[in-house]
This record gives sequence, structure tokens and C-alpha cells, in this order.
Amino acid sequence: MEEAERLSVAVVGGDPLVVDALGGHLEALGVRAAQVVLVAGSSEAAALDLDGDTALFRLSPERARLGKCDVVFLCAAAPDLARDLHAWARGDNFWLFDLSDGVAEGPWVPPDAGSPTIRAAAPALSVPGSDAFCCAALLAAVEGFDPGPLQVHCFLPASDRGTAGVEELFRQSAAALNLQKGPEAVFGRALAFNLYPELRAEEAPFRAALDGLLGRGVEAVRLCFRAPLFHARALSLLLPVSNPAAACRAAEAELRRRGFKISRGRVPPAPLDRGADEGVWARLAPRGDGFLWGWFVYDELKSGRPAFAARLLGALVGRG
Repeated sequence: MEEAERLSVAVVGGDPLVVDALGGHLEALGVRAAQVVLVAGSSEAAALDLDGDTALFRLSPERARLGKCDVVFLCAAAPDLARDLHAWARGDNFWLFDLSDGVAEGPWVPPDAGSPTIRAAAPALSVPGSDAFCCAALLAAVEGFDPGPLQVHCFLPASDRGTAGVEELFRQSAAALNLQKGPEAVFGRALAFNLYPELRAEEAPFRAALDGLLGRGVEAVRLCFRAPLFHARALSLLLPVSNPAAACRAAEAELRRRGFKISRGRVPPAPLDRGADEGVWARLAPRGDGFLWGWFVYDELKSGRPAFAARLLGALVGRG
């Protein structure tokens, strides 16, 4: 294999956890970066962010700077900057991987592998969330069994609030074990040994991503809960189907073909014992009331949206 093309990469609004995950995925795929610059997620001046023991210097998001990059990963940004980045990608012909939920660019279409260079391909791609990928995979696998409205319960980890969220959960856990009150600056309440609904979760991006992945409108409802998990995410899916037992067998075979790890043990996989693994664990079970139940567990940083974006980039440069 020839030496990988060295790319100029920018990460906009990325927390250190996501930046490290992206770097690890790209390195594993053999995608080599000539340089990686961190850019602020709003139209502010350059700033030095002190994140725990880590100091990150974020450059201001200027078109002249980003237009010289080959690849830009948009992790989080103010709405006006996100719209600008999509427009700049089209005008300046750099590849934009949008890992945020702020901008919808129509149906998600995976790029073809084997493109000779990044700049030879279309400029912008909104990368769907990992929960939409899991739901779409299950729905596609049981399409022949008349699936009805999908119910999704999503248990969110602290890591989706970045390094600050992980550190606050750790400190809350230590404080609770010592019968003390921990910090609540990130979550606004105690998360350690607790569970509560996440009322701020945006449903429109999830539904748009699900429709785009399947190429059709899907009736689905998602309820999100904040759970005392550090990195692992868990999904519980309930889907009415015409023949739950047959649908379960068909879905297991299709999900395994797609690379999911199927669990058939007595105890379903849990975030504590499987969340740190690479890949997505799935457990399916038919129910007697006409429903198929699905349970998915994975590490968001190792097997979620950052991994998807890196694999798509790897495919575009022939490294996927």
C-alpha cells in the first residue's frame, strides 16, 4: 500500500475527548495528517482553553484559514458559524464532516470508496448520530415483517458533555460515596447513582438522520435519559412486527453481516462490562405481545460518530 496522502485537518469546536478519538481512528486507518489545528466553535477571537489539566489553543474560525485545509471536522459550533462552514466547504472545496446536529443538508448519502483525493469528492457530509445508525440498521433488517412505529429509549453518557462532564460525574461519584455533595456545574444536578430524563435532547436531527439513512419517512419516537455512564451509550428499542420470532432471526443475521456483535448469553450486554469494547453489541428478543425488543451498547467515542466520520474519510482516500 502506498503511503497515505498527508492531509491538513481542522477540528472545529471539538472537546479534547472527541479530538483524541478522531486522531486515534484516523491513525488506525492509516490516514496521516500533515497538521491538525483546533478552531473555536464560534466567531470569537483565538483563545486558550483551560480544560482540567489540559491547555488547548483554539484559533479563530476564519475562512482564509479553513479554506486551506483538506478536511474539517465540525464537532460543535454556533448556528451561524455552522451555516458558514457548509457554505465555505462548497465554495473553497474542502471536505466538511459535520458531527453536530445543527445543520441539516438533506438526506445522508454515503460517499463511494476509492475517490483519488479528498478534493475530488462532494464538499459536505452531515454524519448521523450513532443512535440513528442503530435504529436504521434494525428497521432495514426487519423491513419484510411490517414494522410499526419504533420506540427508542436512549441512555446518554457523561462524555457527550465533554471532558467536563466526565470529570464532574467522577467527582460526584467520589463525593456521594463519602456522603458529601459533589459539583453540579455541568449537569445542574446530581448524576452519580441517579437517572433522569434529558428534556433538552433535540429530536428533529434524530428523525431527519433516520429518514435520510433509510431513504423514506419513518414513524419513530425517542426518549432520552441522562444516566451515570462515563462513555458507554445504551439504546432500548421496541418495534411491533408481524412475526417477532422470525423477525428476530432475520435481524440477528443482518446485523451480524453489518458488523454488529450479537449477544445471546443469559445476561444481556451492559455498559459496564461491554461499553469499553470496540464495536456495537446488540441483543434481540421476540416478545409475546407482537413486539421485537432490541438492546444496543457501545462506547460513543470508540464506535460512535467520531468513528463513522473517520471511516468515511478513510474510504475517500482509499484507507477504509
